[in-house]
Amino acid sequence: MRGSIHLLPRDTAHLAFRAVKVPASVEESRMRYFELTPERYVELRAKVLEVADEPRSSAELKKLVGGGDELRYVVGAMGREGQLMRVGAEGLRSNALKWVRPTPAIGRASRDEALAWLADEYLRAFGPARRDDFAWWTGGKRKDVEAPLATVDTVEIEGGLLLRRADESGFARAPAIGKDAIDLIPKWDVLTMGYPRDGRARFAHDDVLDRCYDFRGDGNPLVLRGGEAVAAWSLRFAGKRMEVELDWFERPGARLAQAVAEKIEDVAALLGASSVTGHR
Repeated sequence: MRGSIHLLPRDTAHLAFRAVKVPASVEESRMRYFELTPERYVELRAKVLEVADEPRSSAELKKLVGGGDELRYVVGAMGREGQLMRVGAEGLRSNALKWVRPTPAIGRASRDEALAWLADEYLRAFGPARRDDFAWWTGGKRKDVEAPLATVDTVEIEGGLLLRRADESGFARAPAIGKDAIDLIPKWDVLTMGYPRDGRARFAHDDVLDRCYDFRGDGNPLVLRGGEAVAAWSLRFAGKRMEVELDWFERPGARLAQAVAEKIEDVAALLGASSVTGHR
């Protein structure tokens, strides 16, 4: 979804690739931006595959393969095609990814089979959800998702929300979120990235939604109280000092501000910060 990087089990990774695909017009536009021809892409792709037998950084690939800025597009496109896998960075604060050829190559499946699998997985992860939610998430249209959703055994609850029948009893027993429960969610969290704008009332009022997302439509880090967004937050590091900014949607009381500050300090400890500022 939105070209994000996802962690996928080896046994089912191929189904995600077969179910959704970047439109050809989008790839053509990206290729033109990098002044790359389809023939040049095929040439560089073959060279990358030859040397991607072990994890290599973009800089290492560029040194081995050649090519200029165009190689950024090549490795990205190969990732979207499933010909390269991204290997995680060494730490939680690093974005230095490496690339490697999948071994064995990812499997194959029909698009119908893959979409049926994805419909079940989407409802498992995001349900109860609407048909329009799933259509938006896959980048398709409402008519495109009717058939795959029909393969999933579901029950329909209020508002046209679909729930897998296998999850019905667990959903009924799920405890309500405490009204004072505090959660900090990161950028691109599955909650913010799982539903279209008209499906986001489950966690934010419409008048603050624009502050919950950046100009690209990517979900900002949020502070949730009782499951409802009460602030957006961000962090950056200056050496080992973690600097935090909070965008409160309404002025917080002392108790809420203290609870959020304690959660932020937990995050700072996780990321190895020596100190944290701007959160009180």
